[in-house]
Amino acid sequence: MTAGQEIDSGETDVLLIFPPQTEAIFFPYLSLPYLTGHLRRQGRRVYQADLNIALLHDALRHPRLLTEAAQAQERTGVGGWYRQTMAEVITAHIDEIRGHVLRKDPTDRLGPARCVRLAHHAIALLVRDTFLVRMWQDLDQLDRDTRQAITRAPATYGIAVVRLHEMVTALLKRHTHRRFELTHLGRSTIFMIATQTPDSDDMMLTITAGTTRPVRFEFDRMPDAETLQHTIDLLPDDVWFDDPNGTPDHRRHLAKHFAEQIRTELGGQS
Repeated sequence: MTAGQEIDSGETDVLLIFPPQTEAIFFPYLSLPYLTGHLRRQGRRVYQADLNIALLHDALRHPRLLTEAAQAQERTGVGGWYRQTMAEVITAHIDEIRGHVLRKDPTDRLGPARCVRLAHHAIALLVRDTFLVRMWQDLDQLDRDTRQAITRAPATYGIAVVRLHEMVTALLKRHTHRRFELTHLGRSTIFMIATQTPDSDDMMLTITAGTTRPVRFEFDRMPDAETLQHTIDLLPDDVWFDDPNGTPDHRRHLAKHFAEQIRTELGGQS
């Protein structure tokens, strides 16, 4: 889409989530894509999320989660020592494990088999002692426990559930975005995306492509037009790219123009 053409994000009719923990942590489980394809052929707007793989990626990108999980679990006896030691080993080799599992980079010291096995251990460590690894006898018991679970804060179930709750909350956020390109399928002069928590007046606005790094603005309440424009004006000139796709002034102008469109779309008053 060129010349700042708006992208219709539409509304999602169905949100399909594949939860952890299963053996398919290194590849998508095919049942969800099959179901998504069938529903889309029936005219439904479907978004699918594989939180099984997402949790693995989260653990490898944020190894501190493993340390926190190990510290929160029982630390006495051989089991406690093993979990703490395993967290330390994975953290010490996290760059090699992450590179091989997420990007298929060649391994150095560990080798492919050890990298994959340690990634499995990372997930097992993260979800231990949570309902993610529990087995239910029947659907009635699962239904009762699920209804009870939603009445408690995610933090009471451990760091893995907290992270999954954050992922699902992000999926449920209202969102919109804008993009400007000089040519069809060309490099974006600017790309902006905003999200809003359901039943709230907040806004998180991110500017990228036109900046040397992603720039994020978080507002607890929807800002008025003047405040939003002033916030963007405060960005220094060296944050904006200056290249054949646009000058800093041009990109700043686009950012302010699209920001007001986004603000209005998410409920900001004129």
